[in-house]
Amino acid sequence: MMRKCRQHLLMFCSIVAVAALAAQPVIAGSDMGSKNGNNQQSPTWRVLVYLDGDNNLDTVLGGDEVGVVETDLLELMAVGSTDNVDVFTLVDRFAGPAVLYRVLPGALEEMTDYVFHNQEVNMGDPEVLESFVSFAFSESSALYTIIVFWDHGTPYYIAWDDNPSEEEGAEPDCLTHKEVTEALDGYRIDILGADECLVGQTEVAYEYSVNADVGYLVASECYTGWRGIAYDRILEEIELDRDITPEELSIAMTVHFTDMMLDTPYQAEMVNSKAAVDLGEMDALAESIGYMAGLMVDDMDSYLSVIKAAQASAQILYGTNAIARVDLGAFIDSLAQNVDDPAVKSACEAVMDAYNTAVIGLGTSMITEGLHTGLGIYLPLTPSHSLEELMLNGSLEEYQSYAFPQLGWMDFIEAYWSANGGSETGHA
Repeated sequence: MMRKCRQHLLMFCSIVAVAALAAQPVIAGSDMGSKNGNNQQSPTWRVLVYLDGDNNLDTVLGGDEVGVVETDLLELMAVGSTDNVDVFTLVDRFAGPAVLYRVLPGALEEMTDYVFHNQEVNMGDPEVLESFVSFAFSESSALYTIIVFWDHGTPYYIAWDDNPSEEEGAEPDCLTHKEVTEALDGYRIDILGADECLVGQTEVAYEYSVNADVGYLVASECYTGWRGIAYDRILEEIELDRDITPEELSIAMTVHFTDMMLDTPYQAEMVNSKAAVDLGEMDALAESIGYMAGLMVDDMDSYLSVIKAAQASAQILYGTNAIARVDLGAFIDSLAQNVDDPAVKSACEAVMDAYNTAVIGLGTSMITEGLHTGLGIYLPLTPSHSLEELMLNGSLEEYQSYAFPQLGWMDFIEAYWSANGGSETGHA
């Protein structure tokens, strides 16, 4: 079903500007043939990039001004598909139809037998995502799979399409995280990467851990600039080490991010961070948070000042107050240091132990080091404080439909609102 997307966040995520590309991708025809037929050994990795540029990322940062789409395609082609990796990308730009490419060294091969070849597709439709994944799995027998989503992102959606069809007046559509879990049903995804803003939230990580077969999440809890993920370095890691595991590669992605941030910054890039999260550890983390929250709910008035101080100390550089999210690690660490109740203090320490087990890699810049610890979490001051709907195409109702809030965190939020002078909203 099509949903109208809020566009307020989109320009906010696209304020950076850089020099234009000098080179353009080399487009090869499908007569180059399939690589796998000549392989004696199956590749280790299947790398998929769901590249949705059918929005202001292409019109504001793309084309002759910057060419952010071309930049990442060139990075992919720097290594391309080899005996050890199969690389596919579904590219939908603001102008023109979508094309699914097999990425080769220095070239792109059009997959003309893809069901939506050369059509205007809705990248916000889970059927399009499923068709891409299905095609790649049918073409490649690789052992491991990484899929990266390239677009605007929020705690509610992972792709936004401004031109979902050729019909006049068609409204923009978003691919929600819940729709992603539906589209990936039946597929093992070893790493899910988000080359976009705000996906690295506790609620999102837990949703993928319980509703999809995903091993690791690599995402940012805050802003992601145009430079994003280093695709060439990821492919180089795979090419150099056939035995690299999903855990090792997800950590390597955060290391390469940090290395990029040591170079001359790309303007707003410096407020960025990337974390690798072991989704297999999210159950333990969620359980520990729920237990801690339950200890504080019945006597929230006595904890109010400590929670507000922790909230203030856990600001995410993206603009925490505007989006009502805090850094989970910084928030819990502050609580642990300042609560007097030994039981609550012990519960906070247990959360930190589980958190440090779940967050296995962290890439930061000189600015975000020490401020971002890996995952954000929803914590607005009052019900009216949240700008979820305006900024992120979300709502309290949508938030409450996620699995994590029902484990005690929504009770904690509502008790906090009530103690802080707000009103309880009630939830199922």
